[in-house]
This record gives sequence, structure tokens and C-alpha cells, in this order.
Amino acid sequence: MKPLLTLATLLALPLFTGCTTDDVIAATRGPLVAPAIADARRASPSALERSLHRRVDEYRTSRGLPPLAFNSKMTELAREHSRDMARRGRIDHQGYNTRIAALRNSGAASTATENVAHTRGAPDVTRSMLQYWINSPPHRSNMTRAEDRKSGVGFAQGSDGSWYATQLFGN
Repeated sequence: MKPLLTLATLLALPLFTGCTTDDVIAATRGPLVAPAIADARRASPSALERSLHRRVDEYRTSRGLPPLAFNSKMTELAREHSRDMARRGRIDHQGYNTRIAALRNSGAASTATENVAHTRGAPDVTRSMLQYWINSPPHRSNMTRAEDRKSGVGFAQGSDGSWYATQLFGN
């Protein structure tokens, strides 16, 4: 049975620009180095956060870009947004401008972008999400902005067992 990546979308360009959700989802191909979470249904959000962060860093370094430093404020805001999406059962960028303002006001980032994803049934949650982002030009652009130096990732599980993720990128 193939994993079902139900929806991924993003607000790609700093500050108020979005992308459409009609990007084509390509099949996951080739190994990515970060270890898989053995059972996505029982994975902890923090384990998935670490896995996705590692995988994005591996992708960046494979493109000659530096890895992103973990940022606690970005992670806090990403977790809050993922929990909100899971609670509502909807993937979106609701509150994006508020998150970006909070990053600026705290000094955590002067500019930032955001990727969000949702998956249900994928045996390797972070691999599926990363592969979708790689195959989507706006998502890939967020992951490979040369000026970004830090990131925060947040995961939350919905009542149906699906996973919601938010990753913030900034400088």
C-alpha cells in the first residue's frame, strides 16, 4: 500500500505571498540518510521534529548550503501552529503574519518563510514530507534560501492519527 500524503502547502515568500496547493506530488525515490521512525503511529512529535530537521539539513548540505541551527523560538511557534492545525483537522498558514511578527519582536529572525505538511498512512512520515517539499519548487525554495541560518520544526498528531508539521526558516 502506498503512503497517502493528503496535502502540503506553504506560504513561501517572505512576508505576504502564498503558493497554490495544486503542486504535483511525486513518488518518494531514493534513500535519504536520516533514520526512519520505526512506527509513525507511535512516534513522538519531538522524534519526528529531529528527523525532519536532520533531513532538511542533509538536503541543504547536498546543495552546498550550510545546515540550519536549531532555534527554540521558531520551534515553539512551529509546534503551536502544528497543534492548532491538528486540533482543527485542517492544514493552512493561519496566523503566519503573527508568527513572523513574534520572530521579529523576539529577535529570533528578521525574515522567515514557512512550510507546512500533513500526512496520514506514510510509513516514513518525515521522508514523505521532505520528498514532497523537494518536488515542489516553492517549498524547495524555502528550504534552500542561502540567507537562512536557523530553523524550527513542530509536529502534532491529529485525532485520526495523521501528522501535521510546520517548519520555519529564517535568518
